[in-house]
Amino acid sequence: MRRTILSALVAIVLCFLPVTAADVYRYDGRLAQASYNMLDENNIYTGVYVIGRDTLDQTRPGKPEVGSTVSIYIVVFDDTNAQTLLEASGQKDLSPEEFKIKANLGGATLKTFLDVYDAVSQRSVTAEIDIEFVATGKAIRATNHAHSHPPEGFFNVRSVGVGRVAVATGSIILGGENLTPEPSDFADMYEWSGFQVANP
Repeated sequence: MRRTILSALVAIVLCFLPVTAADVYRYDGRLAQASYNMLDENNIYTGVYVIGRDTLDQTRPGKPEVGSTVSIYIVVFDDTNAQTLLEASGQKDLSPEEFKIKANLGGATLKTFLDVYDAVSQRSVTAEIDIEFVATGKAIRATNHAHSHPPEGFFNVRSVGVGRVAVATGSIILGGENLTPEPSDFADMYEWSGFQVANP
C-alpha cells in the first residue's frame, strides 16, 4: 500500500509539470478525490468519480494564476442487459467556499452544483455535490528531482508531494437520486509544490 501511494504521489506531481520550457516555473496545488462503485438488487451498476482541485501556476516574472475546479464522471450500467443507461461528465470553476481542504490534509469539503452532459440521452443534467473527506491514514511524503546539463541544455526540476488516504461521505444527487448513499470505495488527498528552471 505504501509503495502504491508513493507511486501515485510521483505521478500526481509529474502530471502538473509544464510541457513548454520556461526560465522559472512554479506550481503548487492540493486535491481531494473519491470513487464510488455500487451494484443494486436489480443488477444496476453505478460508478462515480469526483475530484476537487486547487492550483497555483506561475511563470516568473509573471503573476501567479490561481484556480479551483471540480470534475465528475458518472456511469450507470445495466449488467443484466449489458446496456449503458447513463454516462455523464462535467467540470466547472469553484469559489473558495465551495472547495475547502485543510492545510494538513486532515479533511476537505466539496459542496457545489454543476451541469453534467449525459452522452446516452445527449442532454445536460444538474448534479448536486455535498461530500466531506476525512483522512484515515498517515501522511506520506514523496520527492522528485531531475536535471540535465549541456549539450542537452540546462534543466532542473524539484518537487515534493504529500498524500493521505481518506474516506468520503455525503451525497451526489442527480435527477433527484442520491448516487452515493454509502461511503466511498476509495478516497485520498494530495498536496504538491515544485519549480522548474530551464534554459534551452
